[in-house]
Amino acid sequence: MYSANAGLYQLNSVLRDLVLTSNKIELEEFQSNTASLGGDIRFSIDGRTYGMWIDIRLEQSNEQDGEVDVAFLMEKDGDPPLKNLYTNFLTAREACGVFDDWSDRSLVISIRTMNTAKLEKQVCYLSEIKNSATKESYHSLLKLVQTSHHLLTTIHEKKDLHQFASFTPKFDPKMAAVAVPLMKYDRSKESMLAKLNCLKTAQLEAGQSNVLTEEEIELLSTAFEGDDRDKNKLIKARLSPETVKIQKNIF
Repeated sequence: MYSANAGLYQLNSVLRDLVLTSNKIELEEFQSNTASLGGDIRFSIDGRTYGMWIDIRLEQSNEQDGEVDVAFLMEKDGDPPLKNLYTNFLTAREACGVFDDWSDRSLVISIRTMNTAKLEKQVCYLSEIKNSATKESYHSLLKLVQTSHHLLTTIHEKKDLHQFASFTPKFDPKMAAVAVPLMKYDRSKESMLAKLNCLKTAQLEAGQSNVLTEEEIELLSTAFEGDDRDKNKLIKARLSPETVKIQKNIF
């Protein structure tokens, strides 16, 4: 996840589709070579919406040195997907301890650091969360971590924060690794038939009248075979508008 050079660790960038929709990050404190920023932010990664409070700390020793940290505030009543990981975060905090000089609700990700103890704690958190969270929830967090460098560069493009762009290494899409699917889906006909028939049974047990027909099950069981793309994109790509309207919530 990190590249090391002379004791300086920098987060490896991953190229994903990042769209910033709301940036309320503001300067909180500024001295000659340090800055603290924070605020609410909303954005999407590969079409998935994220919303949260972010704290940023920047320390510039020279153009190639200095600590750069981003902290995501974990809240029980926050926005998904991070709210889905709140109890997992608490478990990780119990096992790993609180990040030094940060709120006890902060999950800190270092963009650049020489502090190996901080990196070890970060690894501890991610490992503990992975062990207790669902795969889907953990992968949403992993995407956030992988995109945090790109996100920070995008935040600094805001007019009144532009002066802090030099504090942090600039995200370079040409140098970023190409994102690979984090989660594979079994879309074979056999697997899909099992899922769809299980769904039909649940619909019948719930007393629903508008259940899947045998023809619809047969159609859907082969529509996505061999395709690992996100389920919502598949539904839109492969089915007629009428079928999408009826079955859009089945997977």
